[in-house]
Amino acid sequence: MKKLNMHALALGAVALIVFVVLAFLLPFVHNTVFWIAFGAAIVMGLVAGVAFIRSFRKDETLESKVLGWPIFKVALIGLVVQAVLSLLLMALAGLCPVWIAVLAEVLVFAAVAALLIVRDAGREVVTVSEQALPDKTQTMKNLRLQAKNAAALVRDARVQKAMEELAEDMQFSDPVSVEATGEMETALAGLIAQVKLADSPEGALELVQQAKRLLKQRNETLKMSK
Repeated sequence: MKKLNMHALALGAVALIVFVVLAFLLPFVHNTVFWIAFGAAIVMGLVAGVAFIRSFRKDETLESKVLGWPIFKVALIGLVVQAVLSLLLMALAGLCPVWIAVLAEVLVFAAVAALLIVRDAGREVVTVSEQALPDKTQTMKNLRLQAKNAAALVRDARVQKAMEELAEDMQFSDPVSVEATGEMETALAGLIAQVKLADSPEGALELVQQAKRLLKQRNETLKMSK
């Protein structure tokens, strides 16, 4: 995240320097219209900065950053449009009435603000919905991980191969859990845990075979429940 912040800060600084140099190097008339355009560009830059923080620093999860990109994209597009509009108003400062400059800036800021509010509200709806709905695949994800870990920990080659096969069977099983499969999934977790504690390779293999039969039963039960 620090690298992302540094890159964004560097790009923002470069863009600001280029804009300021163009604004004061080119032969613009420095009247009221010029300062309205110049000030609006600076304010839009601040809006883009706030949008960046809101988009990427609200939550450290990857999902939050993915959902935040559309918000920052709106601010970025708004900043580009504002920069072009500001340079155009500066070029026409000697001819453009003040009320036209003010109206143009108000319309741009209103459009950007409306889009930012809509995008941010959309992200909040998605986030709240995902938090409210339980993850019905988490149990099988945990079982797959437990099987893979058990396969890596056992020393007997036959048991290791059998556990790898069990993990692969789980990988290709329907990951959704329902109430009817709950007890079987709990039993599967117990069998996998017992494999690592088995007194002999033969005992461990028998436990793996039981887990495979139980997994098959679980998958059939899941199909019937849908």
